[in-house]
Amino acid sequence: MPDRTALRPTIKRLVIDLVEEAGIDVSEWIKVSGSRSKASVNPKYCYAWSFVQPGEVVVLNLWYANVLERAGNIYYELNGRRDASIARTARGRAIWKYRANRLDEAIRVARAESLPIRVVVCDGSMRDSNDPSANASRVKKRDLDSEIWAVASYNDANGDCVLVRGSGPPRTVDQFETNLEHGGPTEQRVVSGKIFIRDKAVRDRVLTRCRGKCELCGRPGFIRLDGTIYLETHHVIPLSQDGPDTDANVVAICANHHREAHHGQRAAEIRTKLQAFLSKL
Repeated sequence: MPDRTALRPTIKRLVIDLVEEAGIDVSEWIKVSGSRSKASVNPKYCYAWSFVQPGEVVVLNLWYANVLERAGNIYYELNGRRDASIARTARGRAIWKYRANRLDEAIRVARAESLPIRVVVCDGSMRDSNDPSANASRVKKRDLDSEIWAVASYNDANGDCVLVRGSGPPRTVDQFETNLEHGGPTEQRVVSGKIFIRDKAVRDRVLTRCRGKCELCGRPGFIRLDGTIYLETHHVIPLSQDGPDTDANVVAICANHHREAHHGQRAAEIRTKLQAFLSKL
């Protein structure tokens, strides 16, 4: 069982050492600063909130005080876009806006490229990000979490983000997750009528492809108590109408749009949109 208190740092390590340990190339820091010792205290680097090693890893500085524990999972909720907007009104604190925007961008990169996130956990006097007049934060202790984090959800509309601590991006599951093991080709079984048995391999590939977002509206699925992301798999051309049980006919969509695709007045319009989406893959 994850223990939030185990993340609390007990020592204060240098940012340059921590991010290098996490996989960030710091050679440019040293080159610009003139030496490693100067780079370790260069505000351009050591006060940054986020770091990106293209194609490999994202490193974030996060506050222990904001770490959450729910239903056996460790989470972190943040919104860099909102923090940047608030920081814009802070007198002489344009750097906070810059760092908040960079943090938001780093998270979006991690999500888009499915990059692992390493977290530097900070403890100390944390400023109130909702108060533009608040004094700057002061880190008293800092260390690198040994676990990998990932983007559990990111709202493109407003920037709300949830990070989850674990071995990688949270798994996306659908409405059949608890009912089926590995399936084979589409078939029918007699129960109290006829039902179609979906190929689990197809569902798994589609749920991986969607990266936790509805393939119709683009919004992330909701997070279940076990930390997985919930969406529903949907055959654009129904199996009952001889639609194939293949990746080219199956999408992952949110529960609301799944019901609408079957029963709503826009059902035909939704089918057309989903067919257009699949044709571009």
